Amino acid sequence: IGGRWVLTAAHCMLTTDKSGFREAGPAGNTVVKIGCTDVESSTCRSVNVVNIFVHPCYVASQNQDHDDIALLEMAEDSGFTVDELPWVGGLNGTVELTNTSNVTLAGYGLTSNSATQPSARVMMVTV
Repeated sequence: IGGRWVLTAAHCMLTTDKSGFREAGPAGNTVVKIGCTDVESSTCRSVNVVNIFVHPCYVASQNQDHDDIALLEMAEDSGFTVDELPWVGGLNGTVELTNTSNVTLAGYGLTSNSATQPSARVMMVTV
């Protein structure tokens, strides 16, 4: 969503035992993979996360996740321009939405609260 910022699901920031949220540090503890659609690809670049901000109203549940968002601040700018990002190319930083608008989310990571391994391939869903 910005040069140093990534929007993700809060459930992806849960600790393995689901008792709390992971911490950004020390360096390498939490990284963002950028520049690829498959995390095993040689085009991937790993960037350390320095801060994690989980929505304050998020409470993990099996089927009733609300406010399931978190912001990750990366240690460095991604280096991408908006036009280079495949899902947001051409946007000027604002998109008008209504209560009935559909939004497409894309990324990889844990796909549910019960998942133990992240997806290795980019996934997309329209909500």
